[in-house]
Amino acid sequence: MSENLEEGESILVLSHTNTAVDEIKRNLVGNAAKLLEYPHCVSTIQEFVDRFLAIPYYESKYKRSVEIIDE
Repeated sequence: MSENLEEGESILVLSHTNTAVDEIKRNLVGNAAKLLEYPHCVSTIQEFVDRFLAIPYYESKYKRSVEIIDE
């Protein structure tokens, strides 16, 4: 599957629930396991927002690292 991607392309799969993410990851293990590695991303919407938007914004604005994220 990932061998059909052009250079610089990646896949983003977002779900609302952890259960759905776990099911997607379970189905990708094997032939499509490379899609679970960088630069691809399979995660919940909240995890994606925290990792790529909220935390980088916080660290840029306040010039300090996030120590704790309250779940």
